[in-house]
Amino acid sequence: MPIARDRVEQLQVQKLIYAVRTEDVEQIKKLCDKGVEHLVNYNDPQTGMTALISAVTQNKEKMIQYLLQLGAHPDVIDFAGRTALMHAAEYGHINALHLLRDAKANPKIQDLEGKDAVHHCFSEATQRHKACLKVLLEMGADVNNRARNGVPNLVHACANSKEHEDFCIDLIKAGADVRLIEEVEMIQLHLYYLIKKFYYIL
Repeated sequence: MPIARDRVEQLQVQKLIYAVRTEDVEQIKKLCDKGVEHLVNYNDPQTGMTALISAVTQNKEKMIQYLLQLGAHPDVIDFAGRTALMHAAEYGHINALHLLRDAKANPKIQDLEGKDAVHHCFSEATQRHKACLKVLLEMGADVNNRARNGVPNLVHACANSKEHEDFCIDLIKAGADVRLIEEVEMIQLHLYYLIKKFYYIL
C-alpha cells in the first residue's frame, strides 16, 4: 500500500484520481507513464482512496478495466483496510465485482474491523447485493468469517431477518456453520429459531 509522501507524489495521485472521476483516459495514461512508479496503486494521503477504489465506488466500469490493464492491483486497501472488492459489494456494483473477480481479487481479505467482502454485501437487501453475494461465494469467500466483535457473517446477515432471508439461505447453502450462532451471546431467540428453520428446510 504505497502512500503518497512528498508534495509531488501527493499531487500526482490526486490528479490521477480526478482523471478517473472525469474519465480522462489520456491524462491517466500520461500520469501512469511519466509519474512516480506504481502510481496507479498509490493511496491519497488524505482520503486513503486509490484510483481503482475511486472507479469502483463510482461504478465506472471502463475506468476499472483500464486501471486493471495499467497494473492496478485489486487487493490494495484504503485506510480502513477495505479493498475495491469490499466497496463493490457494499454498493452492490455487480459488474464492477465481476471485473475484480476476473482480476483474481481475494474475497477473504478482512478490513481493520475483521469484516470481509461478504459482510459488506449486507449493507442493503437489494437484488444487486444478493447477486454480489452469490458471486463472492462462487469465488470461495469464507462464509464463516467473524468480524473482530466476534459476530459471524451468518448472524450479521440475519440480524434483519425479513430483509435478509435470502442472504441467510445462500450462506447456509454455501456451508455456513449454524452452530456458530450458539457462541454469540447477543443472538436473539427468534433469530436462533429462524436460522434453525432455514437449516432444516434445506
